[in-house]
Amino acid sequence: MAQGDHLIVRHATYTHHAVDVGDGFVVHYGRGLHDKSNARVEKVRLEVFTRGKPTTLGSHPARFSPDQIVQRALERLGENEYDLLENNCEHFVNWCRLGVAKSAQVQRAESVFRRGGAAAAKTAFPRVTQRLAEKISLGSVTSKAIARCGFTAALAGDAVQLSVEAIAIRCGTDAEKTQRWGQQSGALASGGVGFMLGGPAGAAVGVGSWCFGEWFGQRTTNKLRQTIQNASAS
Repeated sequence: MAQGDHLIVRHATYTHHAVDVGDGFVVHYGRGLHDKSNARVEKVRLEVFTRGKPTTLGSHPARFSPDQIVQRALERLGENEYDLLENNCEHFVNWCRLGVAKSAQVQRAESVFRRGGAAAAKTAFPRVTQRLAEKISLGSVTSKAIARCGFTAALAGDAVQLSVEAIAIRCGTDAEKTQRWGQQSGALASGGVGFMLGGPAGAAVGVGSWCFGEWFGQRTTNKLRQTIQNASAS
């Protein structure tokens, strides 16, 4: 370990992060998860940070020199603006080393929740379109065929989205671009598969299923974020 390194300690359900500032000391956002009102950026000895747990190093190359990283960390000593979703210990370390406040563990958790909500909505949407088609007298067989097209197209779109996002992540693309590229690819795939299976109607239901699922997933994620922030503020 050396000055400017990104130090990570894994706990049962989360990881804690700090910047190595040399001479056996680190700077981190202390007590954030357990005591938000007293959470602050502080300089502590390495053993206080690790609490006897193994330490690993972050893998992202730093944008700044070790001296600059240490200076950036020390400049924020005493800061008391901890936020689990927007300004946690990982956001702090990445800001010091990369110039960008981001947290991979928050992004992963939100992605999982968003995908779960989106998948549920995409499964339900073809059923809704089937009921609507039956009400406008398209016939039971036709209505079921449209619903199957939408369901299959949405699943295909999800598969393409996951593949594109996996490739983008391996190439080091940031989270915002990764999500945007995945969504664009998923929508195109849903429309294409829907068209092949059911013509224009299949394409419309496929894209509709996929877009509704993404909207619903993002909406539920935003509600979860708001709930967590309200709970943290109280």
